[in-house]
Amino acid sequence: MLVIRLILVFSYNLDADGAEFTFVHYIQKLLTGKQFYSNPTTYPYSTVLYTPLYLYIVFFITKLLQLDYLTNIHEIYIVGRSVSFVCVLASIYVVDLIIKKQQSNRLTRLLAVFVFLLIMSGHAFVLRPDGMKILFFLLFLHQYLNYFFYDKKIRNAVLLLLFAGLSFLSKQDVFVYILLFSFMHFLISKTKKSFLIVFMLCFLFFLVSFFLKMIFGEYTFINLFNFNLQSISNIKSSYNLLVVLFNSARFLPVLTILLFSFYKIRNENEMQLKLLIIAALFSFCMTTFFLFRPGSFLNYTYESSILLMYALFLIFNKYKYQFRLLLIIYFAVFFGSNLRIKNYRYFPSKEKKYKIEYHEFSVKKKQILPYIESHASIFTPQLQLGIFYADLNIIYGHEYHLDRHIYSLLGIHTTSKLMLNKSTQFDEEFLIGNVKYILTYDKKEVNEVVKEFYLNYKLKQKFDSTILYEFIK
Repeated sequence: MLVIRLILVFSYNLDADGAEFTFVHYIQKLLTGKQFYSNPTTYPYSTVLYTPLYLYIVFFITKLLQLDYLTNIHEIYIVGRSVSFVCVLASIYVVDLIIKKQQSNRLTRLLAVFVFLLIMSGHAFVLRPDGMKILFFLLFLHQYLNYFFYDKKIRNAVLLLLFAGLSFLSKQDVFVYILLFSFMHFLISKTKKSFLIVFMLCFLFFLVSFFLKMIFGEYTFINLFNFNLQSISNIKSSYNLLVVLFNSARFLPVLTILLFSFYKIRNENEMQLKLLIIAALFSFCMTTFFLFRPGSFLNYTYESSILLMYALFLIFNKYKYQFRLLLIIYFAVFFGSNLRIKNYRYFPSKEKKYKIEYHEFSVKKKQILPYIESHASIFTPQLQLGIFYADLNIIYGHEYHLDRHIYSLLGIHTTSKLMLNKSTQFDEEFLIGNVKYILTYDKKEVNEVVKEFYLNYKLKQKFDSTILYEFIK
């Protein structure tokens, strides 16, 4: 599993998982010295949806290696994927530390690592902050359990706050699960110690948010929160429903065991096990709700999956593995579901194709540039084309119509609408011709999007698999 993901670090695929090219755009913003959290409601509508820690670490490494934002795009991918891969390796070490608190058997610890890798989708290994967020979430969980159930030292409290803050700085959605976990503990234990941790975590997130705004400017939270709040207008016609059903089916046996076990131990003095079961169940409900956000996938399930699986481990450790065979069968089926979504699959023939296509982009750009007026605005419905034209006047704003972007890219349906911002001004740019060109792949889905939503744009020139449209009122 890890060897395949290591090989994919060096893939020329522009999107090995999770819209990696979006994060290349973020790195390009940093490398060109542009404002990181700029105003996403005005031209060029560039939005950064994530907190900055992972992105700045990748940026600093690219600067250290003196990588160019246009000529070293593949190398930027390698740097970002390498950082994520190292974070996953470090996470494996932390998982082992957590399991050793309960079980020293090497085979059991190895099984725990295997299960951890099962619940990590491809998003954790690519140029995205998910792997780093999970590392710090696991470190938070490790220190939290140490502080309340094992070492019980002040140092553990300091470290759990530190790792909670770093996890938030890696990807902001994690604060929901951290607060949920600590709040559930307070409700169960009703101790001053647990209440103090809840209070300090809330204050920590407020403090970190305050400093983010102080450092990055007034548009920080418009980027981080406003443009993440997307709603679905038609659940039945959206792929999100299938993702929810798929995730629920995978964890149904675990949920059943957890509910039954909680009923069985409800009167016992098993504080840690009760906490893990309740936090896992509530986290799963929270995850299911978040999975209905347009653009969401299994990376939204990481925190709840970790809690579910660790609670399951504690239950089987308590009852001496009475259902070991059933557990092995379940994990085998879980592994099969991962193969279905291509988490650990490598296709040499496709990799050769990706490399050829990558090198063709520079050739095509030389062919396309003479057809584009100087300083004219260009829109790429499939954003991965835009990273090769970052030196031109590219317009972004894909979050305004995330459903169009997802359909153009993946050919799957969803319905999206920003909850706090309207797309009127963004749409006007295309109606009056402020955006002169649309540059796309020659692909059925993206051609349908241009034909349906960009009526004033007509074919100007075709370059093999790339099409240039021009505004003609």
